Amino acid sequence: MDYSSFALFSDLDGTLFNSQTMVSEENKEAICKFEEGGGLFAVSTGRTQYKVKSILPDIVINAPSILYNGSGIYDFRKDSYIKTFTLDKKNIDKMLSWIIKDMPEVNIQVYTEYENLFISSLDTMNHDFISNHKPCKISNLDIAWEEDWLKVLFQGQKEGLEIILDAFLSSNFSNQVDFVFSSDEFLEILPKGINKGSALNLIKELPQFNNRIICAIGDFNNDIELLSNAHISFAPSNALDEIKKIAKFITRSNNEHAIEDVINNFLPKIKL
Repeated sequence: MDYSSFALFSDLDGTLFNSQTMVSEENKEAICKFEEGGGLFAVSTGRTQYKVKSILPDIVINAPSILYNGSGIYDFRKDSYIKTFTLDKKNIDKMLSWIIKDMPEVNIQVYTEYENLFISSLDTMNHDFISNHKPCKISNLDIAWEEDWLKVLFQGQKEGLEIILDAFLSSNFSNQVDFVFSSDEFLEILPKGINKGSALNLIKELPQFNNRIICAIGDFNNDIELLSNAHISFAPSNALDEIKKIAKFITRSNNEHAIEDVINNFLPKIKL
């Protein structure tokens, strides 16, 4: 089939990945078919460029993609950034110091363009979290503060993360930065006005997307703006209910090859 009129942006966890954080052979084959037919395939994720390359070695990402939940737009073919956005860090160090001291069970990582810095106490490090967010450099708040940050990631129990969010909001940080839950155990701080949707709108203006139908698929809160700003939106059946309400189409679940479903069953039926 001719897919040259389409560009597809896919979330990773809960969407392209199955429950074992793997890409099915069915999804891989469908993406290959999509690209051979002229389609542009991109990812939209909170992860870094290094992590994406390490977990998707068999997939060609042939279009500019969204990293850091919108703080980075990256060209994997050129292995370089197109655009990045940094946090206004004013007074955030005081909040992070409080969390490190009084909520040591919460793990904190700060992300720069080229590094992922772990700044929490090593005594309470969640090793599974670190393993899943490599490459990660052990650092501290004072050293990390000297860098420009694209985002901050908190990992912990939902109840603790909600306490942190309430503390930031009650201190009026919502006028300075944005907050989003990217899973039940991840809370992120992003630059004000930056999200997957804002990044998608910038990508739409690139020449290679002229006259393309922009399709997007995602399953969680950090995908709301992505789906809202796509021409055609999809959600896998395992997505949150609020995400499925936004999406134009509901696909099979992430454990039933959602991306293959989009490429083979939905896109061919769309009237151009």
